[in-house]
Amino acid sequence: MFPNLPSIFLVVILIISPVALASYTVAGIAESDPLETGFTSSKIGLVAFLNLYMLIYALQLFVQGIL
Repeated sequence: MFPNLPSIFLVVILIISPVALASYTVAGIAESDPLETGFTSSKIGLVAFLNLYMLIYALQLFVQGIL
């Protein structure tokens, strides 16, 4: 039912790389710590990306309050 482990790492790498690059640019504009901004934005991006998989694999978690 769930994808194999290497494909999960591939998805994590694909979401973190562009988010970290954009957050490094934004950290320069905001004059904040690039490392802290990158970690925070990667965590937020990963959670948002995994919500799509939760919607597919565990739909009952999303419609629990509706039904």
